[in-house]
Amino acid sequence: MPIQRSQPRKPSDYIFILWGDKFEETALVTFATTLRDAGLHVKFVGLTGQRSTGKHGVVLCSDLALGQALALAEQAIGVIIPCSAATLSRIENDPRVLDFFQRSATTIDLARLRADCLLFRTC
Repeated sequence: MPIQRSQPRKPSDYIFILWGDKFEETALVTFATTLRDAGLHVKFVGLTGQRSTGKHGVVLCSDLALGQALALAEQAIGVIIPCSAATLSRIENDPRVLDFFQRSATTIDLARLRADCLLFRTC
């Protein structure tokens, strides 16, 4: 089924995809291209620097560092964390990540997300 192109909500609305070492690069690229094709503004947020190596060895560059994304967090319309439950457990207590979610308009229960990943194997 083809994706219908929609008009961007506002130039200041973003979907952030968190990116760090051992994250799922296939999921990141799939989400990013699909959402960008739909006309949404997508930004990769680097948790450990500008470049990180994914689970399968692919190195990708982020658009923003987490510190830069914190300034834009209130403009979030969505946040995607493409990683396994084990990888998520490494970042869920990072105060910078928690601050990012607190500042964003998106509320995500990381414990529920981890349970969903395990149950549905979506991460």
